Amino acid sequence: MPPLREVLLAPLFRDVEDYDCRLVELDRDATCGDIVHAVARELRLRRRDLALVGARGGAAGAPARFHAKEPPVAFMQVKGVHSLAGLPASLRVKPRRRAALTLQQALQIQKELLGAYGDEVFVTMMMEAQRECRERWRREGSFNSKDYSDLMKAALELAQGTVLPKWGYEATAQGMLQMQFHFAPWDPLPEIQTNVDIINHKIGFDYGWIGLDDGGERPRDRRFGRDGRLKMLYLYGGGCNAAVADMQCANVFRDSPMYANMEISVFEAPHEAAVTWHVSPIMQQQLRQFGETVYLYYERVPYANCQREIWEGIDDSLKALKDHFRRKGPYDGVVGFDMGGEVLLQAARLQQEGDPGFSGMFRFMVLFTAATARHLSNCERPRAPLQIPTLLSWANNDENHPYTMFEESALFIEEGFREVVLHSSGHNPPRLSGLTSAPIAERLTRFLEAMWTGAPWTPGVHPDGEWARGLGLPVARLPSGPAPGGTPRRLLVVHDPMGPHDYKLKIQRLEEAVRQGHLPGPESATLYARCGVPDVVGSARFDLEISTLTSEAFRARAYEGMSVDAVEYSEEQRSYDWHVRDDEVLNGQMKKEDLILHGHHEASANSVARHLLNNIKLDARDRIGVVGLGTGAFIAFTLAKIVVTEERAPLIGLWLVDPPTRLPSATTKQQGRLATCPVSVLIHESSIVGPAWCYETATRGPYVHSTFSRLDEMVRTVVDSFWSLCSEAACKAQELDMARRARQEAEERVWQEAEREAEGRRRREAEARVGREVAAAERTRLRASAVAWHAAAAQWGGPSAGRSRGTVPCRTCQGATVLEPRDG
Repeated sequence: MPPLREVLLAPLFRDVEDYDCRLVELDRDATCGDIVHAVARELRLRRRDLALVGARGGAAGAPARFHAKEPPVAFMQVKGVHSLAGLPASLRVKPRRRAALTLQQALQIQKELLGAYGDEVFVTMMMEAQRECRERWRREGSFNSKDYSDLMKAALELAQGTVLPKWGYEATAQGMLQMQFHFAPWDPLPEIQTNVDIINHKIGFDYGWIGLDDGGERPRDRRFGRDGRLKMLYLYGGGCNAAVADMQCANVFRDSPMYANMEISVFEAPHEAAVTWHVSPIMQQQLRQFGETVYLYYERVPYANCQREIWEGIDDSLKALKDHFRRKGPYDGVVGFDMGGEVLLQAARLQQEGDPGFSGMFRFMVLFTAATARHLSNCERPRAPLQIPTLLSWANNDENHPYTMFEESALFIEEGFREVVLHSSGHNPPRLSGLTSAPIAERLTRFLEAMWTGAPWTPGVHPDGEWARGLGLPVARLPSGPAPGGTPRRLLVVHDPMGPHDYKLKIQRLEEAVRQGHLPGPESATLYARCGVPDVVGSARFDLEISTLTSEAFRARAYEGMSVDAVEYSEEQRSYDWHVRDDEVLNGQMKKEDLILHGHHEASANSVARHLLNNIKLDARDRIGVVGLGTGAFIAFTLAKIVVTEERAPLIGLWLVDPPTRLPSATTKQQGRLATCPVSVLIHESSIVGPAWCYETATRGPYVHSTFSRLDEMVRTVVDSFWSLCSEAACKAQELDMARRARQEAEERVWQEAEREAEGRRRREAEARVGREVAAAERTRLRASAVAWHAAAAQWGGPSAGRSRGTVPCRTCQGATVLEPRDG
């Protein structure tokens, strides 16, 4: 019953005079108890001596005493007073808000709600809502929990209306939210959670009625947990333990409506280490509250994010995981964070490749902050896109890994099987409590509901995953195309337009931080004892050398018959800032030179590239190779796309040295823009930059990712590769020409053979036609002869012809009668 703005009060058991009535103005949510409190205050009486009486259901209802938490009706009588003369003519009453609930009060509310949800009217309405939902979901072929929530709203308000007002809450969604806020301090207690599970089951919000109330059995291909719950396995991050994992799972899933339908267990890593494995003292202190021992699924050797990062010990973890699945599987799904998620990506790869130890052991994944093995790692990368429903979530402000690692993992999941959810919790599983996390929790819940019900699931359309639309790894590679032989070989070097950037200042600051102990120096990992630390100072020195490198180094190494051309930037182009500001670099393992994010840079790069091409003046017979250095790699990439798209000259290859690894979506949105042009990305060995998927997805031709330890080594690699590809392209051109001639000769032979067959067919058809005409003429002659013979026979028979012995059909004239004489 909605609250009223005005209530008329009168004394009980007395003929009411107009002057003894008082008008009460109520604020929103005010109850009978609030009125009694105000009257007792004004008349200086005890509240317990007063009560309100009114007619429930309108004027026709029987008078009854209202309890304190009920909303009042339009006319109320005050029991316990003889007169209201002491009240002002108009009284304003404000509601007294409940500030908190004791544990006993919370348990009592749950008990009363359970009783209300057993009412026959409520149960009838609930069963009708469930029936309607089942019919709708079968008809539409998809599950949507909002349908059931909407249909149950009226039934829930009816049942809650008999309980909540007694405790000072409205029987509305707002009242329920207020009550849940007061329940929050008691939520972790087992007795409260047990009652929550019982209530959710009783009102159908555990969705256990799906399939069961239709007379069916529980599905055999899912919901392997107790009581039909989702059975899930959690793998934590490196240097953690099961106690940390329990906390992480609670942070992620506890506030989801699906939490009551999940049964989560933890897979303990096989490699033991001390908490001092972590380099950071702060991390050590945070983890000590969970114990001195932590565990690893593998060790990152020599250090995390290395271009040649080896996952030492992952085979032991995969073997232990297989054994766990054999003993306790199958599971509905698996959840992995950081190192645990990376183990699960390997398990999913092996499952798709038919490994019997993983086949059928899980059917979906939830991955937080999980990377794929690097190109130069000891672990294999997926040979085909993984076709397993996967929700991938990470924070672009991660402190431990470049977020392009997580983007690459998403690309290895086939587009129709992946959903990307970004959060802002850094290098942690997301905490899905509070209003800011509500959209993330809603998308996670939608995914889990589909996995639980078995309803068809398709990834939602959301800006978080828009950058990956139409992209995927691995790319089906094709051989590079041929180029005309005997033509000029031109290597175009696109150096860094921004020169040395601010690397000199950066190097000074890093060296000072290392000297003062604020930054750890380079250190290789000690197996299961101490994680490694990269050489950030050495990496910055390499960045400086690459940014100041020119075409002269390549010209000095060039072969005879190869020309090396340099580009010339204008003053305006040299002053253009391609990268983000320092305060826009949110990731702890990325630098601003790794990022070109804003969309307008794509148009700027296109303008600069066309300006450079006009100055170079390419010939259609040239065999072109393009080298991009540092930021110049972005311009070189754009220039190569123009050459390929407009077919200005045969592009033999593209070499990108320490390029930016995150480009605008406008640059990367189309896969295969470089056709079959070979692309090579060269990274200095001390770099911790993330994967260059922007360039790997840009070509359907050969792709190579390599490292170098010295500049002269890199220059030699580029020059030798270009020379080799030119020779290879010329050979391919000759082979293609020979193949084209052979194909033309074969086509000529086939055409001649077809002509001969057609001529023979025409000749045979003509002979058959003549034969048919001759046969027809012969039949005509025979028919005429038979008619003449019949006429002669009739004349020979004379008058006795009518007394013939019998008649027989004539086979020659088709129906004429042959007369036989009586005597031979």
